[in-house]
Amino acid sequence: MLAEWLDEICKFIVPNILTFIKPLIITFLSTSAIGGIAEGYVLNKKYNHDLKTAKVITSRPMVKIVKALENNEQSSYENLPPELISFDEETKKRIIERHLSDIIKEFVTTLEEKSDKLNLFFMYDNLRSLKIIKANDSFKNYVMKYLIGWNGVYFTGKNEIKLSVNSKATFFHELFHMATSFKRYGIDYCGFSQFNKEVGTIGTGINEGYTNLLVEHYFGLKNGTYENEVKIVRQIEDIIGRDTMERLYFKADLQGLIDEISKYISLENAFTLVQKTDYITYINNHHKWGFHPIKKIYLDKSITAITEIITDISNTKNQSKSKF
Repeated sequence: MLAEWLDEICKFIVPNILTFIKPLIITFLSTSAIGGIAEGYVLNKKYNHDLKTAKVITSRPMVKIVKALENNEQSSYENLPPELISFDEETKKRIIERHLSDIIKEFVTTLEEKSDKLNLFFMYDNLRSLKIIKANDSFKNYVMKYLIGWNGVYFTGKNEIKLSVNSKATFFHELFHMATSFKRYGIDYCGFSQFNKEVGTIGTGINEGYTNLLVEHYFGLKNGTYENEVKIVRQIEDIIGRDTMERLYFKADLQGLIDEISKYISLENAFTLVQKTDYITYINNHHKWGFHPIKKIYLDKSITAITEIITDISNTKNQSKSKF
């Protein structure tokens, strides 16, 4: 009885305390010289980090798996590339019915109908054990949505979606993450992003932007997030083609995307394009309420660099077309 009473008190008091102190913290970061200088230092350091980090983590999991098979290494189901595996229709039906969710059925049905050239192995594989948690608790909802800034999140290792808003666009966004995620050789793959705890992350910006663009392509929905990233990936898609970009995304082949971009510019600039897009996402995620003029300087700097690279890609492609 006492525990329930304390729980109810916390649900009421804690969010209101946080509501009161959050503007004070934001105001300090936005107006104080100390806050501005500290943020400028962090943003500058992040902006100038070494490109070698990206080159270390980027890999092509399917190539590694095929080589393992050729060398007669473990050939279990988990080591087979999705091109060699498929689920029969009866198994697919059982997997979908497990969730008894109209929104998941809509997601799967739409992808099956509109993407006959894509391999959806990762989607069906993950759906077998997917957990969905809605933050109904007011305190958890407040922390997730307002303090952390997540409307929804997909945890690759846990195969778990957490939602803090009742939004189809957000749910579909996280389902796309689920449908393109797996773990191999100590690396978490999710669409165009890769994570290794020893090295770091690459491809987050392009992955988030393209995931939102796919929600728009397949379902005609927008959720108002990752707007700069969506503009960037829309231009990349226009250059390399939607079919190619979707195929690479569903195979979690970031290296394949970089290879496509590198047909028109140097490999170094292709990595720079990926990293500067990551940087835009980093600022929006980690410096959401910081010193605005400083944020704008670094955002503009990144966007300018990306615009120049995409212009070079487009010009090179047009020049190669004009030769034929």
